[in-house]
Amino acid sequence: MVAPDGPLAGYDRDADFGTWLHTAPGCDTRDVVLAGDLTETTVRHGCDVVAGTLHSTYTGATVTGPTRAVQIDHRVPLALAWRTGASGGTRAQRVSFANDPAELVAVEGSVNEAKGDGGPETWTPAADGCGYARAFVAVAAKYRLTISLGRKAALQHLEATCTPCRRFPDCGARRNLRDLVVPLAEDCLDHRHQLRPESTSRCWG
Repeated sequence: MVAPDGPLAGYDRDADFGTWLHTAPGCDTRDVVLAGDLTETTVRHGCDVVAGTLHSTYTGATVTGPTRAVQIDHRVPLALAWRTGASGGTRAQRVSFANDPAELVAVEGSVNEAKGDGGPETWTPAADGCGYARAFVAVAAKYRLTISLGRKAALQHLEATCTPCRRFPDCGARRNLRDLVVPLAEDCLDHRHQLRPESTSRCWG
């Protein structure tokens, strides 16, 4: 739904969204994301990713070294999620959102800090704006987050850089980000929260 962003009043990142969830003894969501996004990893204690190679989706750069230089970005920043609908959910729902792999991506620390709490109307990646927009829309759709007019325009601008087959997996040019305001049913998305090929007609009309 297109709507102005709500207020930030009452927002407390740790109190409202919690921290990384433990996924195994000594390991947490951060390790899961690092294991999925990095290659040539060095792992300790079974799942603690301490080093590896990052092929940054935001800059196109390749960075090799200790993972302390890598940060985990929330594609939809938590403060922005709060202002666009998450404030109305339960804390458990917000913690789940903050730990959802579809909402998370490993990036260079400097890039994550530059991105801050803004959406695509204030920040866009140097590389693969199409992929960034597609992921942003998938998360917003799954969690029924509202989209401001300025954010919608920015997403549509990024969508124009996509080839038809990248707008949504297996959907070709059938639909584009002009339709992002249509909520997607939970069963329309796969485990990576991309549109299921078999549900294209049913979920998108």
